[in-house]
Amino acid sequence: MSTRILVVEASSPVESISTLFALLPQDVEVLRARNQDEAMQFIAREDVDVLLADAHTGGADEGDLLQRARLARPELLRLFVVDQAERANLGTSELEAHGTIVRGGNSHAELEVVRAVELARHLNTPRLQQLLAHIDHLPSAPALWLEFTQRIKDPTVTVSDLGSIVQRDMGLTARVLATVNSAAFGLRRTIMDPGEAAALMGLEALQSLILSVETMKQFDDRLLKHFTVESVWQRSYQVAVAARAILEAERCDKRLIEEGFLAGLMHDCGELVLASCRAERFEFARSLAIRDGAARHDLEARLFGVDHAHIGAHVMQRFGLPQGVIEAVAFHHEPSRWMNEDFSALTAVHIASCAVEDPLRDGRDGLAQIDHTHLRAIGREGRLERWLQLCKQP
Repeated sequence: MSTRILVVEASSPVESISTLFALLPQDVEVLRARNQDEAMQFIAREDVDVLLADAHTGGADEGDLLQRARLARPELLRLFVVDQAERANLGTSELEAHGTIVRGGNSHAELEVVRAVELARHLNTPRLQQLLAHIDHLPSAPALWLEFTQRIKDPTVTVSDLGSIVQRDMGLTARVLATVNSAAFGLRRTIMDPGEAAALMGLEALQSLILSVETMKQFDDRLLKHFTVESVWQRSYQVAVAARAILEAERCDKRLIEEGFLAGLMHDCGELVLASCRAERFEFARSLAIRDGAARHDLEARLFGVDHAHIGAHVMQRFGLPQGVIEAVAFHHEPSRWMNEDFSALTAVHIASCAVEDPLRDGRDGLAQIDHTHLRAIGREGRLERWLQLCKQP
């Protein structure tokens, strides 16, 4: 089955998106639309996997198309193509896209398109779609998180305003205060005000925390066996903190550090989906893994047709999270299965998830599951010992 890209660009753009297609596999089908309405007709009637929207497309605000596409098909991978000069003034467009590609005639932009196509291939398989069609409940993007995400883009918003959003939910307030007062932040005094917590924690970290807490609240503990939503959240938070420490040690930029922290928080969301909707088969996979010392995600793939990592990545795609986060969630067990040969959030989350103790461990030592093939491919195997030390720190 071929992968379809829908390209939306003006009839005579400054530089055609077509220049980004040099590296695409031959079985990729490119569909073209000249404006938003034509694009939405394609999305409604065609099996489209990736949307490339050109900033030069005429019509209404360029973010409108991305928003309309998200509402019509949340799982559609949406990329926004801009010139370097346009990137600083994207407005609402960047909020609606999974990624922004800077056009410039270099192979990096072409590779970004190839990555999007390959990710769509992995997340739009017939087996995954068949499983999703029989799942009664997938978590939805939390309203509180969506509001917070919009408000932090407002230049007039204050820290107090953001704290008031957090305060609406007592459980979230407690979680935020507990987090900012934990050893991970190393503060010398106790913080009691959510607004102050927002300032100290950083808006991006708080945004990620809100998404994690509010998403996991959508699962019912009574449907789960042998573990709780709380235990999954606690471990996910530990993985997030460890992944952030690894990325900081490698002197990564702020965006990458934020992606790693968010991916760490959300990397096992798919476990809760399977445990809630297919409890008996999920428990069977867990029991077999413990008995045979096998990898649980491998058994999940055999029993469900797909593992929890790819289900979680599908949910993150529906939420509209950055492509780097989706990749880290999808491949955190075996990063060598992904095409990325550079150090990234995926690497950090993989190491952190192997190093942090897992109450659902499948009978094998977590460190034994480290993907050394990936580490050799990115030339960072010599950094592993240091990374593992960082994962042990509070």
